[in-house]
Amino acid sequence: MAEAGNSNTQSDCAICLEILKSPRRLPCFHLFCEVCISEYIVSTVDDPDQKTYNCPVCRMSIQTKNSTKNKSNWVYDLPECSTGSNTQSTANKQECHACKRFESSKEAIVWCCECLEALCQNCSSAHSRLKQSLTHKTVAIEEQNIASLRLLQGSDEYCSIHETKRLEVYCFDHSKPCCVSCLNLDHRKCENVQNMDDIEDLKPQNIDILESELLNLRNQLKKIAENKRKSKQESLTSFESIKEESDLVLTSAKKRINDLHQEFIKNSKLMQSDLQQEIDTTIKKIDEESEAIKKWWEHLQLMKNFGSKQQTFLAIHNIKTNADEILKRIESTLDETSDVKLQAGFEKLTDTLSQLDAFGGISISRQGKESLCFKALSQILKKEKHFESISLKILSFKELKCGKIKCGASINENQCAILVNERLELFNIVSGIKLASVAIQSGPKRVCFKSSTRTFFITCNSKNGYTCNLQNDGITNVQHHKFPEKVCGIEKSDDVLYIAMSGGILQSEKFVNHSVFISNPMLDGSLDDIAVHKESARFAIINRQIKQLNFLKFQEAKPRTFTESNKIWEPRTVTFSLSGKLFVAGRSVLYVISQDEKRFRTILSKFEQIRDIDYIWTNADKNRLFVGGNGYIEIYEID
Repeated sequence: MAEAGNSNTQSDCAICLEILKSPRRLPCFHLFCEVCISEYIVSTVDDPDQKTYNCPVCRMSIQTKNSTKNKSNWVYDLPECSTGSNTQSTANKQECHACKRFESSKEAIVWCCECLEALCQNCSSAHSRLKQSLTHKTVAIEEQNIASLRLLQGSDEYCSIHETKRLEVYCFDHSKPCCVSCLNLDHRKCENVQNMDDIEDLKPQNIDILESELLNLRNQLKKIAENKRKSKQESLTSFESIKEESDLVLTSAKKRINDLHQEFIKNSKLMQSDLQQEIDTTIKKIDEESEAIKKWWEHLQLMKNFGSKQQTFLAIHNIKTNADEILKRIESTLDETSDVKLQAGFEKLTDTLSQLDAFGGISISRQGKESLCFKALSQILKKEKHFESISLKILSFKELKCGKIKCGASINENQCAILVNERLELFNIVSGIKLASVAIQSGPKRVCFKSSTRTFFITCNSKNGYTCNLQNDGITNVQHHKFPEKVCGIEKSDDVLYIAMSGGILQSEKFVNHSVFISNPMLDGSLDDIAVHKESARFAIINRQIKQLNFLKFQEAKPRTFTESNKIWEPRTVTFSLSGKLFVAGRSVLYVISQDEKRFRTILSKFEQIRDIDYIWTNADKNRLFVGGNGYIEIYEID
């Protein structure tokens, strides 16, 4: 067996027993010819789902970095390792892959983008004459692009299961590329499957935009790095000056600290003496009481063993009679001398040093962040998640044994409040147990919960509103409020309430002292639901009477009506996700609309128990979606 420590000088392949050609190194440091180890992997890995293979020498289990690749390409995950005879050529030249298969070594001049292989002059000529490869795109290999072209070699163009099939579609439900055969076999029921040619990110204009953003970010980072280098040199000079100044301060500070230390030690010795004397006195008293109790015990033993019943009783009576007195003395002694805990008061030294203006502080004045750079970075890293990949994962469902759910609000991970008929009810959504209930008059319609004040805010599709408080799993302090116009929908964002009313939208931190946030006569007060997304500064408003969904920008005069040709489109209730996508509930279907309001699709059409959706809402972190209907609540994780 070859030793790991000798791997750098190994010159023979352990498979073909000849001089290494284009050596590849396994994690166990054994070296093999690229062709030999590739053929070994292909011949030993039989299971399409297998993700490991063993080293031919030491049998160490090797985990492939990308198990979806063709087995013949697994070798390219292994690092190249140059031996003494081929160090220069391996570093600066790309060998022809076709020649390698026949144990020949020739320098490649072109790269085939379809075959993902490098070809020499002769192989390139033959490659261009073959009917199957006649139309393949090739690029010239130059020294500066060898590393980049080698990266392409490890990319995945073909299915790992059906090795002759190209990966043509992408399943967003499973986050996995697949061929047509895999699509028909394993992804027939997946809803979010898209052809590679139709994916938005692959459109030339979108790729160009991303390339431009990356280049812009890199240029800005270069400028920032240069400025930091200059700042580094300036700081070195400044710190030298500070060091000289600090040396002068140190001499005087040491003397003062030494004086304080001597005084501290002297005082601590005096305190130690007093404390030791106090503890000794206490120990003496306790020992005396202990000795008295010992004598009682000895007397009791004597009476028990040799005395009469009368003598034993008198001894017991005497002990009980005097026990209270001795216990009081012991308790008094312990009260006067409680356990001692020492704590040094070094804050006095700190205060003294600060008064002496000791070493002082080094102040660093910083300029503002390079906002352009961070803005570019934000544009790249905080792109909206691919619309087709959004999914909902069921976490739990629970029967609440209640009537039609008018509205709901999340309290915490275990509790939620719902409006049922003319009552506000508090439920434990883990057990389904009702914790509290309170009557709300005037036909309550919508509710939201403000956690900072533990307050419920309820609107009634009229001029009436109510507030009440959550205290110890109970609902208390129900108060009535009057609005100048008819109100209905209500939503909270950053502890600010937004209330849809006839003629506009109110803004308030509570039901009193509210102000008109948007004035618009087109809003008639018959709005059934409202959702707000503060980051994109917009509202989503539903009018169930006319089955209409409108979007309204902050301070915008005219709403934009969202139109959908879907015949089953019947918007009932809405709620925003954290990223600004809008979930819309129909009668028995859940839809999602992209942040740009241009894309729309069904995200959920089959529920665990719900047949008719009453209301949807999200938790405070907006990473969970609650769906209520038929007396059930179903909770989904927003992915």
